[in-house]
Amino acid sequence: MEKIKKISIPDKSRVIVIGDIHGELDLLKELVQKVHVHRDDRLLFIGDLCEKGPDSSGVVDYIMELSVKSPNVHVLEGNCDTLVDDLMELNPDLIGYLNRREKSLFHEWMIKEDMTFSEGTGIEEMKNVLVNSFSKQIEWLSGLPTAIESERYLFVHAGIDPGEEWQETSRMEALTKRAFMEGYHCAGKQVIVGHWPVVNYIENGFSHAPLINHDKKMISIDGGCAVKSSGQLNALIIESGAYSFMYVDHLPDFEVKGDYMPHNQEAAGITFEIERLEVAEDFSRCMHKKTERMFWVKNEYIEDDGHNVKDDVSCTLLPVTSGERVQLVDGGCTGFDLVKKEGRVGWIPKGLLK
Repeated sequence: MEKIKKISIPDKSRVIVIGDIHGELDLLKELVQKVHVHRDDRLLFIGDLCEKGPDSSGVVDYIMELSVKSPNVHVLEGNCDTLVDDLMELNPDLIGYLNRREKSLFHEWMIKEDMTFSEGTGIEEMKNVLVNSFSKQIEWLSGLPTAIESERYLFVHAGIDPGEEWQETSRMEALTKRAFMEGYHCAGKQVIVGHWPVVNYIENGFSHAPLINHDKKMISIDGGCAVKSSGQLNALIIESGAYSFMYVDHLPDFEVKGDYMPHNQEAAGITFEIERLEVAEDFSRCMHKKTERMFWVKNEYIEDDGHNVKDDVSCTLLPVTSGERVQLVDGGCTGFDLVKKEGRVGWIPKGLLK
């Protein structure tokens, strides 16, 4: 890993960490305002500023401006931010990637230049146009570090190798490592990552909230923004050694008008292959093939063949109390609404939302 930036974070400083924005400029501005960033705070962005969302160009310009204005704003690269390398190196695979993507930083830049992208677009022509008009952004993105290290923390987009010489982690591994929290590391400090949505971890009980493992010295903060239907943009807040978080999303907000305390509150969610074993009115009892665990899955989320789920789906019955506020994820199912409370996604009976 060649690009490691070292910074000093005073013990009394509040640290705010945001990752995996994926072009959601409006959510980013809302979140920055919500956490009330002060001059002495350390604000870190841990990669994937671009791609998948509606305004990657706006996100890049906004964070560039923040980093220029304040020496306490630090940014590192994610795998989605390295497309500029493919452009500069004339990687022929870039054209195929852009042809498969409806939303991308390069699409936005080309539109601004009145340039229409097609499968036949020449990569050299595209490079000439974009370098001429967006050289400042390209240079800034190309220069982002792969890791940021402080006295107590190590920030990296996806993860590091488990060995003691974590600096030997390859750039590709640091940017694309999957399921980092399922492994371990020997860095000797808290490692904070994004990249892999926290909801993918079964142990997180279908929650988009940051996942903190004190024993392993690992924190994962990717809330699935622009990737998961119930996803959110997280800000991890470290203050006086304590961790908290805030989030924003695009989901409608409701007040709960009654209490619901289910007998079974097991927090769980599943993806991909299942085996439906028993059908009931609202949920079916299923075996998740990957883990061989049994769950009750909402019938509308099961494919007709009974062997797959249609989307990542929560299998949690969520306790709520009158007066609480929740976000509605899916109100189109019979008998139950799918809601989110403090990042945790689950089902409540219909009729409880004001």
